Amino acid sequence: TGSLLWHDKAPFQASFYQIAWYKKSRSGHQVTIYINPLHPEMVAQLGERTPYVATQQLLIEHIGTAGRKNVRLFPFTVPADFGGEDGDYFDGVHMGRVNGDHLLDALLKS
Repeated sequence: TGSLLWHDKAPFQASFYQIAWYKKSRSGHQVTIYINPLHPEMVAQLGERTPYVATQQLLIEHIGTAGRKNVRLFPFTVPADFGGEDGDYFDGVHMGRVNGDHLLDALLKS
């Protein structure tokens, strides 16, 4: 699992995910994709300045429409997606303990 969706690496990452799904589905493994949540202001800035947000949304839509039984997606792009708080960030990327607790609860309950 991990967040590999860097805006300048999108073509590589799309092929990486396709290869991972293919290999893991053939072997019967579960593939879990976790999208790192960012502070909403960071998401807004990335959306204005880079293709990061649009590319991330395409990935989420692709996974959702692909109907892969062996793929679990946690699209936690902002704190609201997992019951977190916008104010519990040290910066645009690194969340505090409260958000960490909410995120862990959301991951473990699913």
